[in-house]
Amino acid sequence: LAVVLFGRYGGGVNGGPVAGHTPNAPQVARPSTSEVLYQEGRDHLDRLNGAARARSVLEVAVLLAPADARIHAALGEAYARLALRAPRPALWPLAGVEVNLALALDGRLARGHAALGFLRAYRDWDFSGARAAFEQALALDPGDAHVRSGFASVLRASGLIAGAIVERRRACEQLPLQPELWSQLGMDLVFAREYGEAAAAFQRALRLSPGFIMAIDGLAGAW
Repeated sequence: LAVVLFGRYGGGVNGGPVAGHTPNAPQVARPSTSEVLYQEGRDHLDRLNGAARARSVLEVAVLLAPADARIHAALGEAYARLALRAPRPALWPLAGVEVNLALALDGRLARGHAALGFLRAYRDWDFSGARAAFEQALALDPGDAHVRSGFASVLRASGLIAGAIVERRRACEQLPLQPELWSQLGMDLVFAREYGEAAAAFQRALRLSPGFIMAIDGLAGAW
């Protein structure tokens, strides 16, 4: 009990100040547990093959903060990525529930509209609707490089390669230290048969992360 009280109130014996502690010093607010878990899950989602790890932390985060639209959107995206890559079709309905709940909680959440675009593209094969959702997301937050990269992927899947390259280059400019984005740009350029530029993009990714498997495989295909 003494440990709990000490930790909660920060006092010394009989509630007095702790030695070396200034009583009126400004306190730095610590992020909540749900916020820490959300950020961890978001970091996993923004990296290659991180959806499973994202799911594990976001499922805890959503229990701690059930009214946080950002967590629902991220969890929906994690379910959708796993449903697509495994494939695990049973996860598509869960993804839809989470994304719809996110947008019901916050209709102006850019990542929520981006997650909806992912569902429309890869669950429903509605690429027109997917592009509209990503355009809405970028209108709300044009500075989100990962949303922009997701839009580029939808454009590439739609056969709009030139548009995909434009959007991916912008994403790389916004986050120039992300090897995943440069590797995706390399893939876009391979689709456009711009093999020299593709090789340069893969090499840029490898300079940022030597051994990055997506860039290694892409570079082999670009030569």
